[in-house]
Amino acid sequence: MHLSLVLALLLTSAQGDAFDKARKAYSNCIIEAMHAQLESNGTKEAFQTEANTKCAAERAKYRDAIIKAEQEYGTNRREAEQYAEEETEALLVGWVDGFNDYKATNTRPAKER
Repeated sequence: MHLSLVLALLLTSAQGDAFDKARKAYSNCIIEAMHAQLESNGTKEAFQTEANTKCAAERAKYRDAIIKAEQEYGTNRREAEQYAEEETEALLVGWVDGFNDYKATNTRPAKER
């Protein structure tokens, strides 16, 4: 294998790791907010508000990682930003939609490793 190919593979792997770390950090922050609301017998709406507030920094990092990845694939900035907004919102909405199920079954989601 040529050195440049090895270097390119290592860089791609590192970028993927950064993207995955940003996604996990955002998801785990949302899970922490869910745990807090489940423990305090909170509502789905309170959970969503807490997650939006508490996880703003993690959401921004995940959004930036999505934009960077999309632009590396050739997507223009505006479309990359739109896609990033949709994806970060979809991640939160998925957890919000499941809140009442966790509450009804008295279970808790596990953080990602």
